[in-house]
Amino acid sequence: MGIIVKPLGRTACSLDRKFDPLMRVLCGTCYESPQRTHRWNNHHLKISDAEYLNREMMVCHNGIPGETAIYPLFHMPIFGGWRNYVVISPVRKQGEWYVGWISGNFVGVSRIPLSGLVRVLEGPVPVCWFGITATGHQIPLQEIVKGRIGEGGPYAQIPLL
Repeated sequence: MGIIVKPLGRTACSLDRKFDPLMRVLCGTCYESPQRTHRWNNHHLKISDAEYLNREMMVCHNGIPGETAIYPLFHMPIFGGWRNYVVISPVRKQGEWYVGWISGNFVGVSRIPLSGLVRVLEGPVPVCWFGITATGHQIPLQEIVKGRIGEGGPYAQIPLL
């Protein structure tokens, strides 16, 4: 049995569009794709839901000491939130997929469908990101590059979750 991700509904998509200008302000730059991690876009799981996942297919990081852990400030770079991100992608070309994360006892998966690269924020604690297909099967991920919000570059328009 895999992790099945419930697709975003019309209301969630509408809220995303309405929040876009605010998220651009909160990230401190209007030239990059803004953060799209909102309460309605994430599905929280129990740690037991992710026990079958293969860690070798994940991208893992130890975290960055000193990053704020205060919710919701860590999603607001202009207020000292996280700026460091990792660009990840499936190892092989993939149709629709979703990114999830495991950090301590917290497991979640974004409900935003992806078709290629994604930027994910790196905070103060260890985290592993995993990929799940629309049918709930894990896919192997790879790290492409690290970057910082506000520094532009070739990955600035990649979705940020």
